[in-house]
Amino acid sequence: MKEQEEQQGKKQVKDKKEFAVFQVDKNFYNIINKDGKTTVYMDVKTYVDQGRTMIPVRYIAYTLGLNVEYDNSTHEAIFSNFLSINKEEINLWVNQELFQLWNFLLLIHLSHLAIMPTI
Repeated sequence: MKEQEEQQGKKQVKDKKEFAVFQVDKNFYNIINKDGKTTVYMDVKTYVDQGRTMIPVRYIAYTLGLNVEYDNSTHEAIFSNFLSINKEEINLWVNQELFQLWNFLLLIHLSHLAIMPTI
């Protein structure tokens, strides 16, 4: 079952006529297309915190076709377009105000970030 969930969790939206639907307080999302829907299970639920909807970025990345890696020692999430010739990465750190994009270290503007990234 866990292997099936891991494989399902990496479901990608493949064309412009497909879209993903995430619902608050659910541990799944649906990929919807002309043939119906595919339910993809997650290991966490979406939720609302201080008026903001929190969705696991890992599953959003999967729907966009990105590779997702996590380094537990540095608490770093790495998102990359692993199928592209020109590999690009975005690096995020849990409980940090920084992210890295195209080898630039950038500061997340805290006035817009009432809630820090969490696991």
